[in-house]
Amino acid sequence: MPDPDQMPTETPIGVRLKIERARKGADELRDATKAFFSTSPYSIEKAEEESGDLVYRVRVRESPPPVLAIILGDLIHNARSALDHLIWWAVETQGASPTARTSFPIADTETKFSQMAVTALAGVSSETRAKIEDIKPWKDGSPPLLHLHRLDIVDKHRLLLVVGAAHRSVGVSFQFPDVPGMPRISSPTIFIRPADRQFPLEDGAEVFRVARAARSSDMAHEPQFKFELACGDEVVAGKPLDELVAELIEAAEGVVREVLATRMND
Repeated sequence: MPDPDQMPTETPIGVRLKIERARKGADELRDATKAFFSTSPYSIEKAEEESGDLVYRVRVRESPPPVLAIILGDLIHNARSALDHLIWWAVETQGASPTARTSFPIADTETKFSQMAVTALAGVSSETRAKIEDIKPWKDGSPPLLHLHRLDIVDKHRLLLVVGAAHRSVGVSFQFPDVPGMPRISSPTIFIRPADRQFPLEDGAEVFRVARAARSSDMAHEPQFKFELACGDEVVAGKPLDELVAELIEAAEGVVREVLATRMND
């Protein structure tokens, strides 16, 4: 993600502070997630079935703490708020007076956006208006912006849901066949992202299986499993938390950069 310190020098102070706070929230969320995983909330149990297959199942010992939702909601609000600050500033630099409706409009459809923009963007320059229209802040034009907007609304009424997703990846390594006179060699561990992440992760879910016929193959080590957290709200259900946060903040920063690029008058 771009460094907030490298944002354009003309970035309004309110916009800059909001973006910086969102990024600080992202760091806090990363640290809190790391702390959660340090408690070993997930473990793996291996069992042999009657068929002879080896099955690996996850045991969920602990759910993600509610504080993660607080941090997530805070950073989302700051990123969304930065866009409203930007438009307020854009109106003032044109010598106009912002109103209670002055804001950065984000809508489900282009038609709805156009309707909202009449009052939301009243007073901005024609260049700024054109640039925002180019950004297409509606569902089919810029999904991340719509997600940012909707999640901010959700967080005003209830905690955003942070849940465990299925394993992020499974790592396997194998031993190569014996070569006379040579030490046995193992392959590097290869991590594979599963097609079915089984979101949301449930206690006892099967995450890996070795069929009986394949058990004679030479696995060098036991499979390694990595887990991740995801947002459980229907707006972005199943989206890995780290990817979601990066996407939302980058979307907000992108708008700021694009609008400032119009070189509006101070």
